[in-house]
Amino acid sequence: MKMMANGWKSREQIMKDYGYSEGTFGDRMRECLESPYSNAVVSDTSKYAIVIEPLYQKFLMWRSEKIRNEKSERSGRLTRGKHD
Repeated sequence: MKMMANGWKSREQIMKDYGYSEGTFGDRMRECLESPYSNAVVSDTSKYAIVIEPLYQKFLMWRSEKIRNEKSERSGRLTRGKHD
């Protein structure tokens, strides 16, 4: 199946392209829907129908930065705790 010209992809395309299992796909969609990039997921039913890939990629970059910041904060707390 080809990607739609507008950058939208089906669930199956995203799973294949990103190497996601069903569980990982579901986890990422739930995270995305709770993020500032929730409009990357287009749904006409209770299932995830379409993903707007350019927006989804922005979500992934946002998620990556968020994880990096959380790790940095935890690391800083641990470091300060060791020196106190």
